[in-house]
This record gives sequence, structure tokens and C-alpha cells, in this order.
Amino acid sequence: MVLDTVESLWAILDRFSNAASDEYRAVVEALRRRQDESRRAALLALLEGSDAAGNAARLDLPPTGAFVVVAARVAASAESGDPVAPAVLRSCGAGAVWASSPAGRIGLVNAHATADLEALLVRLDADPGTAIGISRVFDRPAGAVTAGRQARLALLALGGGGGVRRFESRPVDVLLVSEPASATVLRDLVLGNVLRLRDDDAEKLLSTFEAWIASDGSAAAAGEALHCHRNSVLYRLQRLESLSGRRVRSPLELAELVAAVRAHRLVG
Repeated sequence: MVLDTVESLWAILDRFSNAASDEYRAVVEALRRRQDESRRAALLALLEGSDAAGNAARLDLPPTGAFVVVAARVAASAESGDPVAPAVLRSCGAGAVWASSPAGRIGLVNAHATADLEALLVRLDADPGTAIGISRVFDRPAGAVTAGRQARLALLALGGGGGVRRFESRPVDVLLVSEPASATVLRDLVLGNVLRLRDDDAEKLLSTFEAWIASDGSAAAAGEALHCHRNSVLYRLQRLESLSGRRVRSPLELAELVAAVRAHRLVG
């Protein structure tokens, strides 16, 4: 009889203990969610230029350090999560806070020194289907407003593809995506006659020009990359010159061609 009573008491205690544990976990999880939401709200406010000092304090950011803003476009098929793995951040002595944005994810990454941050940035490698744009390094949280715009522009400068792009790495591309209307005018002025060709003909001329540029102006190297004879490369370049009215041997006109082709790739 006594044993039965003891067993019943233990059973009751177990039920209460389990219920208390479940309730505790629920409270802790709710608190964690509220803290995460508060940090995300503080990050978005900081990026908008609202109360830099107050929002930096809410994010536990130091008054000075090494910071970058990272904007990421994640494919629908990609696994959810932050664009930079926590283990990678920790290995470089860095931390980050993330929030959702219309384009995907945006985050503020900070480290004690610029060297630590640079060590992290060179290790970044976007997952397939993910594109990452990174701002220039800045030293105070108030710089997040400008850096946020830089990161978004760097992301746009990747076009529709994936990869990692730093704001300062392709200034012409960044300039074009920052002024899409002007980029469209440039494209039409320089490439209007080319783009009126059949799609496959126009693409052949543009891709040949891009291969020639990537080959430092070597028709032979461009031909190898395109699996065609160097004379085919030269013929296509001559057609491009004729249709655009720009000579590839003129530095100024070549610059216009390069910018126009990049505008076509980036803003359509």
C-alpha cells in the first residue's frame, strides 16, 4: 500500500516536473524570439539612419571597430539561414546580426580589427543560387546607412547570377546599377543597332567582345575561349565596330563599348 502511494506520488511529481520543464522551455523560446525581433528591428533602424547610438547599443556594437554591411539574395530552393555561417564568423573573431529585406537578407558584420574582417571576407563563398554584396569597411556604427546602400548596389552589380561582390571591386558596374535610367540610355546610344539584330546574332557579337576584353585584347586567346578561329573573332569585332560606330582601338570609344555592354548585362 505504501509502495503504491509512493509510486503515485512520483508519477504526479514527474508530470508536474515535465509540465514545468515544458513551460520553462516555452518561456525561454518566447524570450529568445522577442530578443531576436528586437535586434532585427534595431538593425533595420540603424540602416535607415535612425538613432545610431541607441540602436548600436541595442545591438551590443562597440563605438569603434571594423564593420561591413552584407546584402544577400538567396534562391528559393536554398536552405534558410544566415548568408555567413556562424562558425566562419567565429573563426575570424567576428559577429553579425541579420534581418530580412525585400531582396533577401541583410546583415551587419563586425570585428575588432580591419585585418580580422578582411580575413573573413576573403573566405566568403556564396552557396549555389546565392548572391552576396558587401559594402566598404567602415569604423563606426553610424556609417551603416551609407554601407547599406553600398551593399545593395554591390548585390545588384552581380546581375542575376550568384557569387560574392565587394562594392569597391567593380566601380563601373556599381555606377551603372545606381543609375539604371542613365545606363539604359547609354546602352541604347551605343548598342542600339546591335540589339536590333536577331537575338542570337547580337549575343554572338557581344559575347565575342566580352571574351576579347577578358583576353586582354588577344583575338587568338578569345578564339580559344570561344572555340573558334581568331579570324572569326576579328570579323565579329569589325561588325560590332560598324554597328556601334565605336572603334575598339580607340581608348575612349572602347570604354563606351565596355560600359554599354555592362549596362546591357546588368539593367537589360
